[in-house]
Amino acid sequence: MIKLRGLESGDQGLLLEWRNSPEVATYMYSNHLITPEEHEEWFSKARDDSEQHRHRMILVDGRPVGLQSLHPIDVRRGTTTWGFYIAETSARRRGVGSWMGVEAITTCFSSFGLRKINSEVLAENKAALAMHESLGFRREAYFRKHAMKDGMPVDVVGCALLSEEWEMVGTWVRAKLHQRGLIE
Repeated sequence: MIKLRGLESGDQGLLLEWRNSPEVATYMYSNHLITPEEHEEWFSKARDDSEQHRHRMILVDGRPVGLQSLHPIDVRRGTTTWGFYIAETSARRRGVGSWMGVEAITTCFSSFGLRKINSEVLAENKAALAMHESLGFRREAYFRKHAMKDGMPVDVVGCALLSEEWEMVGTWVRAKLHQRGLIE
């Protein structure tokens, strides 16, 4: 069973461990070693859970496996940027990302009334790009040398999903996840 929950104070150490792990840092914008002080400042903001941003732990069978972020949530403009990582390798390639994507999309369009969800993916992360596209995201931009990895600039793909596009593909995506036993 997959679900999302808000951040709790006990998550701080695990999140620092994940953020500094090679498996997660490989796909983040930077991969420097995050200090406890730097992480504490980030975690304090992440726990704020205001209308501006929302961070959620991804749980599989009650065990934390990753993090989902919506930031900034701009209700006035009707947009947000979605990001996530699945830190526990045992939870990868099991449909967790797709399930979580459907939850994020539903929250953004139905609960928040947004019109567009943006996402940025390192160009070399083919699996994440394929997952975004399987949810209906379209590539909108190619940001050359947009992030720094190991002191070298890397390219980033900008993806987005409009609410009217989700209306067209959402039923099909949900049916596919239902067939896999990921949603009811």
